[in-house]
Amino acid sequence: MDLKQPENLLATLATVGAVIGLGQLLASSEELKLRRVMGRCIASAALGACAPLILVFSPEASMPVVFALGCALVSLGVSGLERVIARVIGPKPTEEPK
Repeated sequence: MDLKQPENLLATLATVGAVIGLGQLLASSEELKLRRVMGRCIASAALGACAPLILVFSPEASMPVVFALGCALVSLGVSGLERVIARVIGPKPTEEPK
């Protein structure tokens, strides 16, 4: 498989992300329901597929770097990324009541 092809790279990263997300769900004590399993796989696959965005900022990044970033994003998960982004951006300013 040629990972230089964008379709192959995205499909591979999405598959790796879905497998990592499924593994995390199986290792947790959460009740396994089809809806939760499918949701976790879809969300994890989407996070893994976002990894090639590093190439926008660093075009010379190698494929192992892209895969490592994909695995890190999936491991953090959606809630983890929300916390990281909130910490970087900072709290929203509160509006004055009118």
